[in-house]
Amino acid sequence: MMHSASPSTSVRPPRLAALALAAGAALATLAPAGLADTIRIPKDASSLQEAVDLAQDGDTIIVTGKKAGPAVVASRNNLRIVGKGNAVLDGDGIAPALSIFGGSDITVERLAFRNGLVGGLVANNVDGLMVKRCRTQANLGHGLSMDNCPDLVVERCLLKDDGGHGLRVAGSDRARVERNVVKGSGIDGLSLSNLLADGSDDVVIRRNVVRDAGKDGIDLKGVDGVVERNTIVDAFEDGLEVDGGGTGAKTRAFVFRNTVRGAGNDAIRLNGGDNRAERNLVVKPGNTGIKARGSGGHELVRNRVVRPAGDGVEVKPLANGCNLDKNVVTSSRKDGFSIQSNGNLVARNLSVRADDYGVQVAGTGNSFQNNRCRKSGDHGLSDMAGGNTYAGNSFKGVDPDGFGP
Repeated sequence: MMHSASPSTSVRPPRLAALALAAGAALATLAPAGLADTIRIPKDASSLQEAVDLAQDGDTIIVTGKKAGPAVVASRNNLRIVGKGNAVLDGDGIAPALSIFGGSDITVERLAFRNGLVGGLVANNVDGLMVKRCRTQANLGHGLSMDNCPDLVVERCLLKDDGGHGLRVAGSDRARVERNVVKGSGIDGLSLSNLLADGSDDVVIRRNVVRDAGKDGIDLKGVDGVVERNTIVDAFEDGLEVDGGGTGAKTRAFVFRNTVRGAGNDAIRLNGGDNRAERNLVVKPGNTGIKARGSGGHELVRNRVVRPAGDGVEVKPLANGCNLDKNVVTSSRKDGFSIQSNGNLVARNLSVRADDYGVQVAGTGNSFQNNRCRKSGDHGLSDMAGGNTYAGNSFKGVDPDGFGP
């Protein structure tokens, strides 16, 4: 006896087939839109500008020719521009080699920028811009110039002989500048400070090498920045400067384990307030080793200054309430420590072979504890202000015309 098919077995196959066809059609429709294209120069486009005009968000442009540019990228997202071989973008002295305006998450990698007017690479209002392993040389303006680019990353670039700053950044919070080499910039090597623009807060400047800067090696304006493990050699003016944002501004920079050799003026200059300089090495600056200015509250801890042409450590008037602990100054041409402000704690510091005074004091309300001065050219201590306290110090000679313990 034959049995008829059950309702379930007669209905299921057509339904499954229909669902499979619908799913396949949907995937076929969506797949092309989700694929990023790669545009190659000169294979797919004759110039970088043509490639940029063809590109969509998410695409990659590969520059393989020896010379391309200038080009302008406007309001693109998730775009990559990558050089291959000896890829050079040339501004021909009439424009930046590459300009980027607006957009987000743009990566520029392994490109050389030359002969750019204003800058080799100029970027404005780009979120999450990343510049990696690029080179600049002989640009008429800055090597790299960025305004209002939050979360900017500049790493492993070589910036050489540019007429302006090697790197100029303004108004770009959370910028990260790491492992770059800057040589022979016309102004600052790394400038994250601009008098005509906003500073950059929460930035990190780490493990960069700056040589022969035309002005400062590193200049930072902003709040809560970290400047650590950089090497600065032969800057024409200051080696490393932290700028304040106005009278009484608190900058709170952390300046840690940097090496500054041969600055023309001060090796490390702290403006603003509440900065901390720790374990930095300063060798043969043209003026002061470490200078604390601004609104005060600075902490100078375990720094070493060798053969400064001026004072080893200088705390300027109005920079009150600083803490100097375990710093060592050797062979200063003037004073080892010059304390010109009020209410500072100066403890466990060492001055050796200062040409003038080991410690010179012009402020009041300071506390000196367990400091040592050896082989000072004049006296170990000169306190011409009075009103200071001393405990456990070894000055090896006190100026008889002044106050002291």
